[in-house]
Amino acid sequence: IQIRLSNKLPHTKLSSTTDLSLNPDAKEAVLFALLANETLCANASEPATEKVNMPQVSMGKVSFPD
Repeated sequence: IQIRLSNKLPHTKLSSTTDLSLNPDAKEAVLFALLANETLCANASEPATEKVNMPQVSMGKVSFPD
């Protein structure tokens, strides 16, 4: 898969979990943390809603504790 991605994205450096010092078993947890951060903090250049800080793609409902 990495070879095909390299062919499609020639100007992009691809890194493995080993290159990033990331335990391969933690990939899913890291991905969900990244998605949560982007959902809460991302500034979309062209917001899909009138709210300035809303991302263009909704990743689900964010529920905060009471």
